[in-house]
Amino acid sequence: MRKGREFEDAVVKHLETLLPIYNIATNPMQSRKLEAAEQTFEAMCRGEPAISQAVLRDAESRTYGLADLLVRSDELSRLFPSCLTEEEASITAPDLDGSPWHYRVIDIKFTTLHFYSGGGLSDSGGSAWAYKVQVYIYNQALGRLQGYLPPEAFLLGRGWEQTIKRQSLRGTSCLDRLGAVPQGYASRSKGSVGSMADAAVSWIRHLRSEGADWQVLPEPSIPELRPNMGSTSDQPWHHAKQQIGSELEDLTLLWQVGLKGRTQAHEANVFRWPDPDCVSSAVGVTGVKRAPTLDAMLEINRSQGGRPVLPDKLTASETEWRKEAPLEFFVDFETVSDLDDDFSRIPERGGQPLIFMIG
Repeated sequence: MRKGREFEDAVVKHLETLLPIYNIATNPMQSRKLEAAEQTFEAMCRGEPAISQAVLRDAESRTYGLADLLVRSDELSRLFPSCLTEEEASITAPDLDGSPWHYRVIDIKFTTLHFYSGGGLSDSGGSAWAYKVQVYIYNQALGRLQGYLPPEAFLLGRGWEQTIKRQSLRGTSCLDRLGAVPQGYASRSKGSVGSMADAAVSWIRHLRSEGADWQVLPEPSIPELRPNMGSTSDQPWHHAKQQIGSELEDLTLLWQVGLKGRTQAHEANVFRWPDPDCVSSAVGVTGVKRAPTLDAMLEINRSQGGRPVLPDKLTASETEWRKEAPLEFFVDFETVSDLDDDFSRIPERGGQPLIFMIG
């Protein structure tokens, strides 16, 4: 979070050398204030080239948010020619007094943007999908505010990566390439950003209205309270999640079992891994190697006073690992990434990945 805010500040400071930027909100709580949304609209009507911390409200969906940047379309085309053609940039927003431009959302993320080989922005890693849903909500609100719904919003990252025909391409400037999020974008596995946004809004309202009466132990009041033990995006609640998962004997604690497998098992009335009915087929683990391996793991962990280790004797590739090499040594590396960036090189990516210890 801290690095994300620092990166955002550094990007905006650099952009201020390229065009004037008018700031609206000074803290996140202002996103709830109608006056701040009115100030945003007034700045748009004045034709400010760019607006930072813009407060957007959508009365129809009753959603609101704080967009990092609203950039006038003609200025966006000048800064990022590949994003908008001159014709697209000159589209008028009816509610902005007939000015020959409109505004576009850019949200700044302290991450590397990953693109598919065809050029579309990937949503398969980290928080990429959540970012897409976030800017979708912003874009909807912006469309209602200016009377023109832009066909896409944009993400700005530290840099970008793309693989085309096994050739890896990358850029190290945050201004090199924006990631477009089409308003009608849909993922094969997750559905459309619109339906996901609606579901997320419905969920948070359900949580706020009824969550005080929910409990996670001894059994969750609702399925959504069950933790996904395979997810590592759980700070600062990692320890609490581990404790809950352990007490629930959750199925996602099992090897090769994710949300899909857990849901399949729940439909068969299997909720805990010590249940004798919890076998590989119940949780959707198949294959000549995977299924027997999981069943063996379940068997030994359920046994009381039985064998502590399987198999009793290792015989696989025995002639290879039993043979002593004339010289054998092990090397361990400790590394750091480039995340400790002081942003002094903006728009270029900074930080220094390195190996700092070899043992």
